Amino acid sequence: MYKGKSLILVVSICLVLILSLVLAACGPDATPTTTTAPTTTAPTTTTAPTTTTAPTTSASPTQAASPEKELKLGHTWPANSFMDVVFNKWAEKIKADSNGRLTVRIYPGAVLSSAPETYKAVSQGVMDIGGAYRYGAPGSEFVTGLSTMFAGVPDIATATQILDDVQVQFKETFDKEWKDNKLLWIVAETGANVVTVNKPIHVMDDLKGMQIRVPTPLTGDVIKVMGGTSVTMPLTDLTTALQKNTVNGCTMQLYSLKVYKIADITKYVTLMPLYAPPDYAITMNWNTYNSLPADLQKVIDDSLPWAKEETLKAFAQADQEGKAYAEGLGLEFYTLPDAEKAAWLEVIAEAQKAQAADLDAKGYPGTELLEFVQAKIAEYSK
Repeated sequence: MYKGKSLILVVSICLVLILSLVLAACGPDATPTTTTAPTTTAPTTTTAPTTTTAPTTSASPTQAASPEKELKLGHTWPANSFMDVVFNKWAEKIKADSNGRLTVRIYPGAVLSSAPETYKAVSQGVMDIGGAYRYGAPGSEFVTGLSTMFAGVPDIATATQILDDVQVQFKETFDKEWKDNKLLWIVAETGANVVTVNKPIHVMDDLKGMQIRVPTPLTGDVIKVMGGTSVTMPLTDLTTALQKNTVNGCTMQLYSLKVYKIADITKYVTLMPLYAPPDYAITMNWNTYNSLPADLQKVIDDSLPWAKEETLKAFAQADQEGKAYAEGLGLEFYTLPDAEKAAWLEVIAEAQKAQAADLDAKGYPGTELLEFVQAKIAEYSK
C-alpha cells in the first residue's frame, strides 16, 4: 500500500518538474525576440526621412545668401513714386537672381546728389548706381540735343525707339558721352506739354508775354521762338513760383501733374509735345562693376532688357494716371487741331535748326542728327 502511494508521489513530482521545464523553455525567450524586432527595426526605417530632408539643409541659399556686395542706388524721384517702385522691383530681381549675393539699397528723392550732378556723382563713387537726366551738362551735348528734335513725337515708345536708333547710327559719338560710367539702360520720355495757371493756350499767340518755366535753356529756345518768355528753374522751386504767379505756367509731362502735384495749382493743359527729354539714364560706376565677379556682372547685364521694359511701361502708365488725376480736379485739356499743330512744329523747326548748327560748330554731327531723327519720326508715324 505504502509502496503504491510512494510510486504515485514520485510520478506526480516528475510530471510537475517536466511541465515547469517546458514552460521555462518556451515562455521567457519568445517574447523579447518578437517585440525587440519591431523596436529595433522601427528606428532604422524612420531615420530614412531624416536623411532625405538633407535638401532642406542643403538649401542653404539662406546661409549662402549673406550679400557679397550691397550697391547704393540714388535717384531723384520721390519715395513711392512710379520710378521708385521700378527701382525697388529691379533691386528685388537682382537679389533673387543672384541668390542673395548682390543687393541694392535705394536712396530716393536726390538725397545722395542733385539731379544735374547725379551722373558725375556716380563716376566719383558717391553712389554705385544713379538714375537721372544729364540736363545738357558738359560732355552730354549730343544726346541732350535730341530733346527739341523730339517735338511732336506721340509717345514714349516711339521716342525711345528713335533714341535706340540714334545709339546705333551714331555709336562712336553716343558712346563717348557715356564713357565715364557703365550705361545700364536709357529711355526717352513722353513729350512735355504746356501747363498754365490762369490762361488756356489754344493758339501760338496765346503764349506771347507769358512766363513759362522750362528745365533747361535748350528747351527754353522752343518757348522763345513761339513768343513766350522761358524761365529756367529747378523743379523744387516750381510749385512756389506757380503759386506766387512768378511764372504763368510750365512745360510738363502728364505724369508730373500727379507725381509733383502740379495739377493742384494749375488749370489748363495744352496737349502738344514741345520736346521730350531724351536721356533718362541709369548708370553704374565702372570700378564697382569691374570689382564684381563675372557671374554677378552677368546677373546685372541679363536684367537690363527687363528693367528698360519696366521703365517704359511705368512711364506710360504714370502718364495715364497723371491725366486722370488732373481731370478729377477739373483741369481743362485741349488738343491742338492738325493745322495749328503743324504751325507750331514749323516754328519749332527754327529752334531745332539753330541747335543743330550749334552742335555742328562744336564738332558734333548736329545737322545729320536732326535729319536722321526727322526721317525716323516720319517713318514711325505712318
